[in-house]
Amino acid sequence: MNRLLTAALAGAITLTSLVPPAPVEAGSIQRSCHASVAGYVLSTKEYLSLASITGYGVCKGKLWANDCRATARKHAMRCISDLWNTRHSHKIPDSCKRGSAARNGAELRWKGGIKIGLPNGFDSLKSRVEHSTCCPKKRNGTYTVSIGWIMTGDQQCGKYKTGKNRFQSDGSIHGSYGVNCQALRAQGLCGQ
Repeated sequence: MNRLLTAALAGAITLTSLVPPAPVEAGSIQRSCHASVAGYVLSTKEYLSLASITGYGVCKGKLWANDCRATARKHAMRCISDLWNTRHSHKIPDSCKRGSAARNGAELRWKGGIKIGLPNGFDSLKSRVEHSTCCPKKRNGTYTVSIGWIMTGDQQCGKYKTGKNRFQSDGSIHGSYGVNCQALRAQGLCGQ
């Protein structure tokens, strides 16, 4: 993945979850992996912070902590994949909605501070990419956006060691996504 996109994603990762941990039965432990999803506008070299995802895994105890994190990573990766694959449904995929009683799963939090209504609702990844590309700088051209992810955490959260008890992986969700700002603005994307 593009090194600049990797650097931007690394800066956008939320190291602590915004979701309170679900109750874990006695003798069990819960571990998590943290991911960020961002876009990179190729021609302007601009980063678009889109979402943070926390994956959770529960296992028997500390001796199995890596199993917990492997489960957490699996849930976060499924959420990332489903987020792109269901982008035209304009909804948060079920794999990204860990309920308060669930011990395993993934939880998505949107980023980017979008304050106006989006044409397809606030839970549309497609509209968020388009809005973040076109609206803040009032662009009217056509832009190519690369969308990627980075995941961090302890062992099993990432492939590469980046520090003491810190591991990281990254990848592309979609190589390039064309955004025609003029057409989208004419359809009211930016609220005008």
